Amino acid sequence: MGGCQPLAARLACSLTLLPSFVHADDWHRLVNEGFDAEDESHVALLRRLWVASSFPEDEFSTMSGRWTSIGFQSDDAPRDLRGGGVLSLRCMVYFAEAYPDDYARLSKERPAGRYFPWSAAFINVSFMLLDVLGIRDLRDSAASRSKVTYGFLARVGDGPGAVERAFVELACEAITEVDRVFAAEHATYFEFPRVRAAVFEELAGRVGRVGRVASSGGEKKHA
Repeated sequence: MGGCQPLAARLACSLTLLPSFVHADDWHRLVNEGFDAEDESHVALLRRLWVASSFPEDEFSTMSGRWTSIGFQSDDAPRDLRGGGVLSLRCMVYFAEAYPDDYARLSKERPAGRYFPWSAAFINVSFMLLDVLGIRDLRDSAASRSKVTYGFLARVGDGPGAVERAFVELACEAITEVDRVFAAEHATYFEFPRVRAAVFEELAGRVGRVGRVASSGGEKKHA
């Protein structure tokens, strides 16, 4: 996925699929917004995921056995999403629409014992990325940010719109890598937490190295 298209090109593509946010307050609300089955905008996002999964749009339902066929853990999609919030769902929708081939491979049904809980995986990926990058709250003062956060924001821009575009791209990269390792190691459903942890340990190391380099460069620039 990532090797076929430079990051800059993927971010440009994301501009057509994601709205921009102007204020840090907007990012804070998005990060903390839980999925609400009574909210039409939330259900509309879920409908987009249904359509991107090649299910008939006129048969859309928040409760359907089709959800488990694409990696949800129950027939009740809102219940699966309750813990992950809207940001996780936006990442899923973006992945399905921007990278349909990767999505089709990742969400397909698998042999017994090789089930990949991709919706739960994306929720985990989203929350772990927030912590690895230190961007749960962009309202924090710049002085309080870690070198990792500084480096990430220095590379993508400090506006919440740029942050979301970069964030969903990283989420797509991370979920693809989790799936690759899961398949390469012939892992089972019960080994998913170990695979996820290993991928994020590597990701945290890479992000940390980028953060240190960017932070060091920034300090020299302002010297």
